[in-house]
Amino acid sequence: MKPAIAAASTVVITAAVVVGILVAAGMLTTERPPTEIIEACRVFIPAYEDAMASADQDNDRTLQTELAHPVRPSDRWQAKHQASLEAAALHVQHLQGDWSDVAWQLVHAASAMQPDALIGAVDKESALHGAHAACLGR
Repeated sequence: MKPAIAAASTVVITAAVVVGILVAAGMLTTERPPTEIIEACRVFIPAYEDAMASADQDNDRTLQTELAHPVRPSDRWQAKHQASLEAAALHVQHLQGDWSDVAWQLVHAASAMQPDALIGAVDKESALHGAHAACLGR
C-alpha cells in the first residue's frame, strides 16, 4: 500500500473509533431534536436576533459612559417579537422527555416577557438569553 493511502486509512479508522467511543459513552448524541423543537426555535431565533440587532445598533450609536448599562435585547423587545416567542412556546408547551428543557426555556421566556410580568429587567434578559442558548444548543 502506498504511504498516502495507508495514512488516509488510518485517519478514517481512528475517526470512526473515536466517534463510536463518544456515542457509546453518551458524550455524543446522534439524536435529532423533535420537530416541535426545531419549528419553535426556527420561529424564536429570528425574533431574538432582530431585538439583538436593534440593541447592538443603539449601543453602537451611544457612548457607553452615558448609559447605566448597555442596551439589551429585552430593552428592545416588541409585540412582534413577543408574538413569535409565544408561538414558539405554544409549539412545545406540552413536550416531555429529553428535549423538555429546551421547551421549558421557551415557555419560561414567553411568560417572563409578558408586558404585565412583575419581574425585573435582569430576569427578563436572563429568560430570553436562556431560551436563545437552549435553541442554539439543541
